[in-house]
Amino acid sequence: LRVSHRLRDGAEVYSLGEVVGIERAREIAARMAAEDDVEYAAPDVWVRRQSVSMNDTHFSQQWALSARLLGYQGTAAFSDAWRFAQGSGAVVAVIDTGILQHEDLSTKVINGYDFVSDLSIAGDGNGRDADPSDPGDYCTSRNEDSSWHGLMMSSIAAAVSNNGRGISGALPAGRVLAVRALGRCGGWLSDVADAIAWSAGEAVAGVPGNATPASVISLSLGSAPGLRCADYGYLQAAVNAAISR
Repeated sequence: LRVSHRLRDGAEVYSLGEVVGIERAREIAARMAAEDDVEYAAPDVWVRRQSVSMNDTHFSQQWALSARLLGYQGTAAFSDAWRFAQGSGAVVAVIDTGILQHEDLSTKVINGYDFVSDLSIAGDGNGRDADPSDPGDYCTSRNEDSSWHGLMMSSIAAAVSNNGRGISGALPAGRVLAVRALGRCGGWLSDVADAIAWSAGEAVAGVPGNATPASVISLSLGSAPGLRCADYGYLQAAVNAAISR
């Protein structure tokens, strides 16, 4: 074992020096957790963006937002709420592949931080830094092109409305805090955990403080084996910290 880096709550991320399956990683973690001076031990888990189909480019086709007006059932119906509130002052942290410049988001994006710590997947030549730009998350091993998933999710959250182009965000008056945690082919749950806590306003060692804490944190990602917060102490600690704020 060798220490890779330290997380926000003081947990250390270790490298095993070899690739192991999730069950083997859980066995190793269980042995470590059994030591009297270890609070918790859990595998770091590989996570990927979730597939979302969003090809519509006109508001009239955004049935999920205008559900009741168009007669659809069981959807969000954000447009019904816009007469009362449009998200003014709200900041939505989108923890994803990063952000790109786009005319429909030009006034809405707050540059957050790049939490990708693994240089082998970073794609931008370095580790954690203050530039959350998306250099592409293409995955050669899966024969996948770059998805620009972070841009898509940011647009769904807060694209400019009533500007005669593109789509309308769910929060027309809200803003997006762009936080990058996924690189090429995916990313590590430990980086996502630090991104969650930081987005809510918690301090993370080696990272500047977040001057615009989010009131909503969006994560459109998942892992192959599935997980529960309670099984991953570092994730639960980050969620607890975010909820406390």
